[in-house]
Parts: sequence; structure tokens; C-alpha cells
Amino acid sequence: MNEEILKGIINEEKADVSLYIAEAELFKNKIVGGKAISETFSDFAAEEAEHIKTLLSLYKKRINVKYRKIIPFKSLRKNLRAHLVREADSVKLYEVFLNSVSGYGEKAAIKKIIENEKKHLSVIKKYLLMLK
Repeated sequence: MNEEILKGIINEEKADVSLYIAEAELFKNKIVGGKAISETFSDFAAEEAEHIKTLLSLYKKRINVKYRKIIPFKSLRKNLRAHLVREADSVKLYEVFLNSVSGYGEKAAIKKIIENEKKHLSVIKKYLLMLK
């Protein structure tokens, strides 16, 4: 297990949690269909938080990371584009991390997280297509 990659992943997941929560609130009443988007972003925040819990429970370590807070754009399109990049990078980072672990349970948990991140990508792409 590569602890530096693990710290990077947790850092990004924490940033995503706060970003999705902020965006959920921002777009809830701002745009048509904002309530559905808000619910999706709230769900994504919960799922990203669950990823952190899974990783911490797998390694039973106290991992201290100082995460950066990301301020959402005022535009839904810009936020979705940013998430497209962030989620794709997250998948790549998890795939690198997956290659550094050896236990079956570890691999299974990380593969499940990767699938979840890919689901996020799919939903974000769908929303972007709807905006065009």
C-alpha cells in the first residue's frame, strides 16, 4: 500500500465532499431542475464521504491530511466540467493505488470505489449533455 497515494486520495475525497455540499446548496433554488441536481450532488457528497470511511477502516490508520477547500463556480456548466476532470483523475488515482495493494479485501473495496467514481462520471456527462 502506498501511503502517499492514500493521503492524496483522502485529500481529494475530502475536497469533493465539501464541494458537492456547497454546490448542492448553490443550485437547489438557482436553476430549473436545481432540486434534482442538488439531490444528486448531496448523494455524491455522501458517497465520497463513504469512500473516506472505507479507506480509513481498511488501513486502521490515523491519516492526517490538510485538504484544500474548493469554491464552486456560479455556473453549473463550469462546475460539471470541473467535476468531469476531478472524477476522471480520481479514477486514475484509485487505479494506481489498486496496483499498490495486495489483499483481496483491499482490492475488492477499491474496485467498488472505482466503479462508484465511474458512475459519478457517467451522471456528470449526462448532465453536461442535457445543458448543450
